[in-house]
Amino acid sequence: MAGGGPAGTWAALMAARSGASVVLADKGYCGTSCAAAASNNNVWYVPDPTHHARHFEERYSNGGKLSELSWTSTVLDTSARQLQLLETLGYPFPRKEDGMANRATLRGPDYMRFMRQQIRRAGVTILDHAPLLGLVRDEREGRVTGAFGERRDGSRWQVAANACVIATGGCAFLGGALGTNVCSDDGHLAAAEVGALFSGMEFSSQYGLAAAFSSVTKGLPFIWASYSTQDGRPLHIDGDDVFIPVARTLIHQPVFAVFDRATPEIERWLRSGQANAVLPYDRMGIDPFRTRFPVGLRHEGHGARHGRHPPRQYGRQHGRARPLCSGRCGIARNDCRRAHGRRFAERGMGHCLRQLGGCGGEPLRDSSQRRPPRRFR
Repeated sequence: MAGGGPAGTWAALMAARSGASVVLADKGYCGTSCAAAASNNNVWYVPDPTHHARHFEERYSNGGKLSELSWTSTVLDTSARQLQLLETLGYPFPRKEDGMANRATLRGPDYMRFMRQQIRRAGVTILDHAPLLGLVRDEREGRVTGAFGERRDGSRWQVAANACVIATGGCAFLGGALGTNVCSDDGHLAAAEVGALFSGMEFSSQYGLAAAFSSVTKGLPFIWASYSTQDGRPLHIDGDDVFIPVARTLIHQPVFAVFDRATPEIERWLRSGQANAVLPYDRMGIDPFRTRFPVGLRHEGHGARHGRHPPRQYGRQHGRARPLCSGRCGIARNDCRRAHGRRFAERGMGHCLRQLGGCGGEPLRDSSQRRPPRRFR
């Protein structure tokens, strides 16, 4: 397992519980290094399958009408099942007023510390501070047979495996959101170098709303926010989705917010239960419940793609392949010409930076040309 966030630790836990021998390698310290560990995690928890269609319709238009009910139902079924398992394992969910567990929210630091404890108890070998450098491909068999990386002291590690799971997150290390400093797309690069196919990644960009001076993208306090432009004119919000009107206005002028719709009870609750959400305002000497502050958008993650051979994207129903640009930008060929016209440059361990200029169509060198790492036990 490459990556020690929620996806990596869950995959490791379930594989170990099924009897597999599992090694998990994390760039940082598993349990603290991922974006989930730095924030609260709201879960789309719908335990009753008969309600899936209604919840799907409520969110379908907000998602650009790109979702499929069958996929959504699978996700909701899996989420409900795993959250119930989490409670069975002893995770201390907060309780509602009626005493029932509130499974729709997970406190990031507690959640990821708990997941580290669970995978250790399940017998998973954890390699901390051990970033992934690449995957090992058996050219004769045509499959991935392991992974290799580097330790903090500069030594190399290598693991032979029947299956490798890439759960290293997206590419948001320059976005400034809390916890995304380790999301530098290493896993996508490693997978592309051995010929992996990618699907739906042009829809995977995600931005979070935050104070312009803050890296904390917790959205909960913004439920009670009012928005206005720099000259004080109220910003019209159509419905409950504030993101789109705020984003559109930010293109042309600054946007300000204030949590003036929060009651004194909610303010006390936020300060006690969401301490790091209000900490940036306290450090700036701003009372966000009474004083306007500028807001901005923080890039929370996306998957950039690189590779010697263009990966292909497959639709779930028709299976039609869509060739990607032969350059490093890794987006659809026609979209590359008419979109940003920028080029992705590789730096270090797959770190990608947008630079001005056209897409040069420069392939990365074949991963088989790398000097093979020494095997460490």
